[in-house]
Amino acid sequence: MMSPLDAINANPPNVWITYFDGFDPSTWGFVGFDTDGKRKSFLRRSQAGVLVVIAGSPQAKPEEKHQIIGVLQCSHEIGVDRDYMPSAAFADKESNPRSRGSWANAVRVVRAWEVSEDSRMHIRDFASETYTGKNGQHIGSQGSPLSISEAKRLLTMNLRETEVFNCPPISGTNFAPAVDVLRPSRPGPTSQSPTEHREAEGPCHVYVLALSGKPGIFLNDPSARGKIIKAGFSKAPEDRREAHNRHIPVGPFQWNVLKSTEAEGRTAFPGSIQGKAAEAALIAVLDRDGRSLGREFFLAEDGVIEDAWTAAKKAGDEA
Repeated sequence: MMSPLDAINANPPNVWITYFDGFDPSTWGFVGFDTDGKRKSFLRRSQAGVLVVIAGSPQAKPEEKHQIIGVLQCSHEIGVDRDYMPSAAFADKESNPRSRGSWANAVRVVRAWEVSEDSRMHIRDFASETYTGKNGQHIGSQGSPLSISEAKRLLTMNLRETEVFNCPPISGTNFAPAVDVLRPSRPGPTSQSPTEHREAEGPCHVYVLALSGKPGIFLNDPSARGKIIKAGFSKAPEDRREAHNRHIPVGPFQWNVLKSTEAEGRTAFPGSIQGKAAEAALIAVLDRDGRSLGREFFLAEDGVIEDAWTAAKKAGDEA
């Protein structure tokens, strides 16, 4: 799946624009089309990982109308609307005459970012080449691809990653420049949330946790291959595994230590400088060759994990 920054920098960009009545991916985890033909056209003309920029429709809140309010990253997984929204949200959709039976041909969203109010732009300014003032209905019904200069305007905005229905949870995020937010997470804890785990200074080990169970079921993506993993560094990787498992119910999905320098019998890195360097190298390879699931979580196949692990140990040793 193409990464967000690669989608923006591609030629032509793998970035589209459409209208939504609002922006809440936690209850509306898809981009919908009225007909399967329109959906097939979108899939044919885009690549998995496509970014869809969301402008507020004329039916949106007054302060959101025609404003760029969010960005979605789509897989090429398809289904129907009710597959990608809570049952209560689907009931609300079907009880509303405007949305009843509409936009049912769904393409799944896997990541999402909201745009800060102070960096929103009117669609005519953001999509100055694509939006003509007369093609709003076309953009709203089937979307339109953006030009190179339009796609790069995303990088001038402040974004904050937000939760998507049936995707790994997102917490403790803040608005920041898009060029930073759309990258994989930086090594080491960055959230200011008081519940965020922070490593103490001192000797540490780099590690990879792997989630047991079938990734396709966990991600609701039958095409998912490989392992869902978490990259990090810690004084005690087994303690981190235990801490993460305390936040999920007992069942088929549990975190296990897949790799750690401690398990390999290596001497601990002297401190966080080496730990962060190792983690950064690990994340760089996973982001390049795997699929980012937000922050330090990835979907990757065994060969990619091995390459990332080798790079991590080398970077830590050389830091």
